Amino acid sequence: MGLATSTAAASAAHAHLVGRGPRFSEFVAGQRVFDPAEVVAGAGPALDGAGVRDRCAVTRGSFFDSVPDGGDAYLLKSIIHDWDDDSSLTILGNVRTAFARDGKLLLIEMALPDGAPPHPGRMLDVEMLVHTGGCERTAAEYSNLLPQAGFRLSRAIPTAGPAAIVDAVLVAP
Repeated sequence: MGLATSTAAASAAHAHLVGRGPRFSEFVAGQRVFDPAEVVAGAGPALDGAGVRDRCAVTRGSFFDSVPDGGDAYLLKSIIHDWDDDSSLTILGNVRTAFARDGKLLLIEMALPDGAPPHPGRMLDVEMLVHTGGCERTAAEYSNLLPQAGFRLSRAIPTAGPAAIVDAVLVAP
């Protein structure tokens, strides 16, 4: 999914949610799809199709500069794997700064298994390195990365597909 489809699907399924998100993913919080200018044009049809346009505004921006503030939860789908640790920490730090109070960070990413068992994320890991300088990470690697941005890994939740939901909470300053 992308171009606001995750926000649209979550908003349609859960009436109490409103959403916003960067690039080809979504932050669930606020009432926005937060994307670079070249991406937000595709958000309207997805929101209209899900019947949630009235609950999700569209805002242009870059998560490298800032993230719309005030959210209780932020969902980043297929974002962190695009970037090396330093760039990922910039993004996560901006999300951390944006929280209104205690909140939850959810990352939908590949969570590679420890060791070297076969996993679809192994090939994607190489592709990310070659194309973006990013990487797929294990739960242990998220556990090491997240505290540097003010979060603590709560759990990595497997899904029916190859991705996992990396569930993190704010750490008190």
